[in-house]
Amino acid sequence: MITRNFLVGLLVVQSGLLAYQWWPESQSALVAHALLDLDPGAVSELMVQTAPKGDDTEASSVHLVRDGASWALASAAGYPAESSKVDEVLSSLLDIEVKRPIATQPSRHNQLNVGDATYGRRVKIVADDKSHELVIGSGGSNAVHVRVDGNDDVYSAPGLSEWSIGDQARSYVESEYVQLEPDSLTTLTIHTADRPLSFERKGSDWVLLEIPEGRQPQTSAITSLVRRAASIRMNEPVGKELEASFGFDGGVRVEWTEKTGDDVKAGGYVIGNIAENDGFVKSDASEFVVKVSKWSIERIRDAKLDELLLPLDDGGESSADSPFELGALPRGAGAGGGA
Repeated sequence: MITRNFLVGLLVVQSGLLAYQWWPESQSALVAHALLDLDPGAVSELMVQTAPKGDDTEASSVHLVRDGASWALASAAGYPAESSKVDEVLSSLLDIEVKRPIATQPSRHNQLNVGDATYGRRVKIVADDKSHELVIGSGGSNAVHVRVDGNDDVYSAPGLSEWSIGDQARSYVESEYVQLEPDSLTTLTIHTADRPLSFERKGSDWVLLEIPEGRQPQTSAITSLVRRAASIRMNEPVGKELEASFGFDGGVRVEWTEKTGDDVKAGGYVIGNIAENDGFVKSDASEFVVKVSKWSIERIRDAKLDELLLPLDDGGESSADSPFELGALPRGAGAGGGA
């Protein structure tokens, strides 16, 4: 009897252990916890890098440093960053909460796009002089895979996109490098290689000055060129050093005047060389050189007087039948609308 009771008791214990092993994890084991337990105010640096896409490409990267209460681009000679944009990315990283890992073996890292060489983003956060690195890869439509560098555990972090973690300077800066107020702009001149092209505001219209005898202005072309020259959006800041390769010596200079009440101000910028899809621009109001899309500055740099005039008819006069003609315009008439 004693032996039978002992065996029954042993069976009960074994059954209990087996049930415990297969029973769903306790509620406490499933409580989410912060992947990185850091104070945002203690963070002094943020670096984001992508993996190279093939042997012939370089990894994109950006390096931000805290400058007092602000942020700056260490990767662009300290160009000011928009703190709200940096804080938004930093907050999304420090808010990552995880439960149990979805993988624990290094052999799964590349498959989940969080490997040493195969990844979406590698993020380095420096706080209190200590470095913390995250390896992040796409994990679905509304989640990422993430692991702490040096740890094999991989987690799923919902509500975060790999693409929301900017890996280039343009993600963290104000893109408007030159932005002139249409209501205060009074004159604008483009010093092209051929000749200066000068425009003057007349009420709500723009007048092209020094039009050749017998020619008339092409309204839409004038409006388009002035508006384009009055707004320059950067792709990325370059730095403060003026290098010969930028091509500013002999570049095309744009100058303007603005009037607000009785206050008249002058300004300008110069367009340098264009390489591949980017061109270099330096504003008088900034100590930084920037890269801009070549599509935004080519028409300014290569502007020609003839492109701003109505085509000639067979008799050598501007044709009133041009599709750009808005009516009978006297010599010197301008473009309707502001810059």
